[in-house]
Amino acid sequence: KKELSKMKTGAILINCSRGKLVDNDALYYALKEGHLSSAALDDIEEEPAKKFNWDPSKNPLFSLNNCFITPHVAYYSEEALIEARKKATNNVKAVLLNKEPLYRVV
Repeated sequence: KKELSKMKTGAILINCSRGKLVDNDALYYALKEGHLSSAALDDIEEEPAKKFNWDPSKNPLFSLNNCFITPHVAYYSEEALIEARKKATNNVKAVLLNKEPLYRVV
């Protein structure tokens, strides 16, 4: 709530990262009270895709017409999928040739 209050009145919040970075309750009140004009989120705090029988009516953000929520798909584009396939193929090739894999995650 403290961080959102530092944003300019009328600002738009865009979060295409982790949903837990934004407090749902604080965002709801900032939008409802008009401090923020709108928000676009690629995920929400409780990550509904991981829950069985999740009900969007339990999250008040879904009741607002100035809050746009997508189901954690901000990464998606044809180009991104092609690039991911290329990188995966190059990594497999490097390992099969006994080379260090590219983009190694430790």
